[in-house]
Amino acid sequence: MDWLYIVLGIIFVVCLIAIIKFVKTILKVIIATFSLCIIMIMIAGVIIFADIQSFNSQYPTKQSLYIMEYPMGNVAAGFYGVLGADANKIHPISRDQIILYQPKFKNNDLGAIIGNNYKLFIIKLASFDSLETIRIGEDISITKEQLLSLISSEKPIDDFVVIMMGKDSSENQRNAYKDALLSNLKISTDAEFKGLLFLNAVGNISKNNGLFYLLTEFKKGNIIIYPQTILFDFISVMPVEWFEKLIL
Repeated sequence: MDWLYIVLGIIFVVCLIAIIKFVKTILKVIIATFSLCIIMIMIAGVIIFADIQSFNSQYPTKQSLYIMEYPMGNVAAGFYGVLGADANKIHPISRDQIILYQPKFKNNDLGAIIGNNYKLFIIKLASFDSLETIRIGEDISITKEQLLSLISSEKPIDDFVVIMMGKDSSENQRNAYKDALLSNLKISTDAEFKGLLFLNAVGNISKNNGLFYLLTEFKKGNIIIYPQTILFDFISVMPVEWFEKLIL
């Protein structure tokens, strides 16, 4: 019977060695995989941090283009400039620009729209859900419903004058108010007026939240940011609060 114990012992030792080698191999794979994940996380972190630094340095100084999508698939209004900068450095887009952008927008050719701007922000109506009134200047306010009516109108300036002056006002009174309005706003066309309405809506809702408003609505899918770099890829899947202290 001794030979049986010897055979069993040999089998046991062989199995033990095989198990140890297998465990070592598994541990090596686990360690290698873990190390690779750590390296990839570190590389991603470096890339994201570099993208944050780039955004923080360029967004506050380079002009971006902001477009209001309303109704869906249509360019309703827009402006370009540095949001939060001097009002004289922010300009509404013209009717010709809207006509130029529209087919490109329909085809989702955002690269052909952005031009020399740093970023393109496409802002959808849902991003204004929390907005009830829009202040225009110091003394004028309109409701969100009035904003949408004016944005949809072929003659928003005339319609705005009627809202402010009332339907019972005379033509002379309306013309005088209109002339003063255009002079104060330094515009002359309906498209420019829509751009300023849009600018005021964005300014009103972002006044207390700043850029955080744009990032929050981006995560909700209410704002498209182009080009969407790795920073925004991560914001789309991570809590926005993680980036609140890092961006600007």
